[in-house]
Amino acid sequence: MSWALLGQLFPLRMKCENVVENAERDEELHVIVETSPGIEPATNLAEVIGASIRSQLLRLNSEFANYVPAGYQAPRITLRL
Repeated sequence: MSWALLGQLFPLRMKCENVVENAERDEELHVIVETSPGIEPATNLAEVIGASIRSQLLRLNSEFANYVPAGYQAPRITLRL
């Protein structure tokens, strides 16, 4: 799903946090997504946004595609209502 389509379906505001360490001290990308007031996001919205971000990173960044293991490529998405 493209960013343009996501923006039409759900008025969103995104804030990209820096790469953060999880409990196992592995680094992961954390993105906070705020929905507009009164918008109830779909249950799989975080998954859809994460897949879209990952696909664009794979397309645009060869180092990400070739050196980051597939299990670590999905960003962590936090939805704020």
